[in-house]
Amino acid sequence: MRYFYNKLFVFGIALGVMAVVLVIGIGQAQFEQEKIKNAAMKTYMNFYKIYMPYNSKDSLGFIGMSHEQAKKIKNETVDLAKTSVLSEIRLFADISHGTEILDAKLIMVDGEFIEIGLIDMVSGRFITSEDDLNKSNVCVITESLFEYLGGGDNIDVMVGESEFRVIGTFKPSMSLASTDQYMGIDLDRAIFIPVASAFKYLFKEEEPLGRMIMMLAAKVPDEAAFMKIKQLLPRIQIENKDSAKLTIVSGAHEIEGFYSEQIQMYLAIFTVSLLVLLAAGMNIIQVASASVMDNKKQIGIKIALGATRKDIMLEISKDIIWCCLKGGFIGVALSGLIHFALNRYLGQYYATFNLLTALVGVSLSFVVGLVTSLVPAKKAVGFEPTQLLRQEG
Repeated sequence: MRYFYNKLFVFGIALGVMAVVLVIGIGQAQFEQEKIKNAAMKTYMNFYKIYMPYNSKDSLGFIGMSHEQAKKIKNETVDLAKTSVLSEIRLFADISHGTEILDAKLIMVDGEFIEIGLIDMVSGRFITSEDDLNKSNVCVITESLFEYLGGGDNIDVMVGESEFRVIGTFKPSMSLASTDQYMGIDLDRAIFIPVASAFKYLFKEEEPLGRMIMMLAAKVPDEAAFMKIKQLLPRIQIENKDSAKLTIVSGAHEIEGFYSEQIQMYLAIFTVSLLVLLAAGMNIIQVASASVMDNKKQIGIKIALGATRKDIMLEISKDIIWCCLKGGFIGVALSGLIHFALNRYLGQYYATFNLLTALVGVSLSFVVGLVTSLVPAKKAVGFEPTQLLRQEG
């Protein structure tokens, strides 16, 4: 095969294999994501958040509510659900231990949060209502952070200039193992502190008047309780102008919305990969046939010198299969880079790249080479030698 056809053929195979490996990788990832989605939907079925969204279509963006308003909602729903303040503290202050800055998120909660069931205690105890009432300088950290800090007793965490004593360690509930967030709160990096302590030591106010609370986390036992809370919120809105947009949203609803966007991304990548595969397939057949037609005279000379038709078919097949294998290795390498880029820069696990996908890519290139070589090889041995020798190069 001539140099130009060789390179063009390898390029076509590389594109085709890359597209196939991408399709397989995306399919594998989609299958895994679907399992995660189903597990998360089941997990979040009874978990809700009560908050104030920017608008009716935005389940993630929020305005925030006052602590007084949060307490009022808790009191009104006490017989219907277990509720707790759950709010990330976004301060321009370092979270540190000694001289080391910690990669953690500061979350303020009240004593009822442990009853909701989003976390399991590993050691020590969780924050209590007494800690909140007394504005105690205490916190609860993840099991992994506790081990990272060396374990033991009397561990302190600094937030800006305020010191908090670690009184317990936790891990996300086993039922939440498939996800790392609850309603936008990163439980894997959380450091929990009492609400009143956060107000006193971090915001330097006993009772801030602003919208300091992101949301209330709620565990609602059944649909009937959910409907009662939904009907109750408008009445609270009438009594408090600041709660004009109060709403309750299930975790399952947010999970479904998140994965719907992900599926759209999968479909877009899959469609592009499929188009590349089709284009590459057409290119492979055309280049292989053109290469044989361009070398008719050389084929005729070889036959005249004693080469059998089987020898000619074998030579053409070997040439095409070798080009396919080279293209296959290049395609697998390119698909690996694309998988890495997708997963790194899109921020989610959009594609799988493993030994299986690599083997499928190389095997596919061999099979394509074998099948593709049959048509031009049979065409080559179908010519009459005398006619081939009359060709002008």
